[in-house]
Amino acid sequence: GKLGKTKVEFDSYYGFQSFWNKLDMANSKEFATLANRAYINSNLEPNPAWANPASLSNTDWQDAVTRNGAIQNYNLSVSGGSEKFKAALSIGYNKTEGPIIVSAYDRYTIRLNSDYEVSGWLKFGANLSFSRSSSNGVPVNDGTSGILNQAVQMWPDQPVYKADGSYNIL
Repeated sequence: GKLGKTKVEFDSYYGFQSFWNKLDMANSKEFATLANRAYINSNLEPNPAWANPASLSNTDWQDAVTRNGAIQNYNLSVSGGSEKFKAALSIGYNKTEGPIIVSAYDRYTIRLNSDYEVSGWLKFGANLSFSRSSSNGVPVNDGTSGILNQAVQMWPDQPVYKADGSYNIL
């Protein structure tokens, strides 16, 4: 804190983060046509499930595992003091959704600084701070098990969810 009137400040921002570039991938019709052509070229029977490629459902797996992640940040500070006592308190909060589904980060912070001058030669002070954070990370490119690697390996005619409601991943 500083000598003078109590000063209160608040600042915040809100934004988004997302992937700026995604891979061009075949849709279900293109994939089934190419896969059946590969079967025929290998002297194998085409997959009957892909007999009518235009009728297949389509999943963009990159869109299924990514999002526009919101970022929120808030800070409040109060400071001031007299000839003998000065103090400053700040409180902050940050919440970040990652651009990959379920990835997230939260942080809370508190800081207090104070000084008290008893006499010209004796002064007491305290500086306290507290921070708590939590995060939920997602393996991104962990060999073949990373979520982005799995997204580009999934067949586009496969739905995002299995019948039991779980994710339909490799």
